[in-house]
Amino acid sequence: MSVFRPAFRAIAQSLSDLDLIFVEEAFERLMLDYDRVFSAIHTPACLWRRTGEIYKGNKEMSNLTGIPSQCFRGGNLGIFQLMDEESIVKYYQVSAKFDQVA
Repeated sequence: MSVFRPAFRAIAQSLSDLDLIFVEEAFERLMLDYDRVFSAIHTPACLWRRTGEIYKGNKEMSNLTGIPSQCFRGGNLGIFQLMDEESIVKYYQVSAKFDQVA
């Protein structure tokens, strides 16, 4: 995490207030869109921010992990809490490469 945290901070600090509002609005719209998707599919699924906080998960995800469904709301749980250490490192390495391309 210490390798990736400075990159996330640098990006976040370069965003204007208008950028931050736009990103939040887009994320809220995405969560509304996924309400329908999550209720229609019967496959474990969750939605998280790039920083790892999970903001939405369906009941199948709750059943798979054994974690109560309310924990999959509002950023109370991080995706990294569901992964082993090697997977966490790979996840953030891929995220960092994607940020360089985007």
